[in-house]
Amino acid sequence: MLRMAKEAAIHNFVPGVLFDTAGLMHRFGDCLQHPPSKVKRGTTVSAKFVAGHPRNDIMQEGSFLRVEKLIGGDEWSVAATDADWDTKFIWKRTSTLIGGSEVTIQWEIPLDTPPGTYRIRHFGHYKQFLGGIHPYSGNTPSFQVED
Repeated sequence: MLRMAKEAAIHNFVPGVLFDTAGLMHRFGDCLQHPPSKVKRGTTVSAKFVAGHPRNDIMQEGSFLRVEKLIGGDEWSVAATDADWDTKFIWKRTSTLIGGSEVTIQWEIPLDTPPGTYRIRHFGHYKQFLGGIHPYSGNTPSFQVED
């Protein structure tokens, strides 16, 4: 005789995201902290962005961040994503009351990184107060990776 086990009830005690705001002076994806204009291989660069809560979309088919290298006049190629060991994505709630958040993205530049022009991009989604989840993106100014 085959006995079927009852499905266990799964309880989630983490409250859902109510809403996100970028504040009065900013938009989602605005870069608040830029990397230096010139950096050396083997160092770590950081960038900070106005962000929505990462649980608005867990980006299973994408990435919260990309480090991109300029390979032509205006063409960028992906050098690293949040799947790489040399990147970090750090989310922080800046205000529970108004739903403000920011993310810090760090890239520990590998010693074998080709010199060139790079930028850091952030991707996310924000939730409006009355519902609706919308995508946004932002990027840093370009910076030079040198020997």
